[in-house]
Amino acid sequence: MTGPSAATVVSRPSWVAETLTGMGLHPSDGTPAAEVAREYVAHLDARTSDGRKR
Repeated sequence: MTGPSAATVVSRPSWVAETLTGMGLHPSDGTPAAEVAREYVAHLDARTSDGRKR
C-alpha cells in the first residue's frame, strides 16, 4: 500500500472511492474498496498471528 498505513485505513479510512463515485464526485481522492478490504484483512491476520492486538 502506498498511501496511509494499515492502521489508518482500518481506524480512519479516507473516503472509499466507490462511495465518492456514488455521490457524483471524482473517486481519485478516495481509497478503492478492494484496497480497504485487503488492509483490513491484513490487520486482522496480524492481530491473530501472534495473539497481540495492534
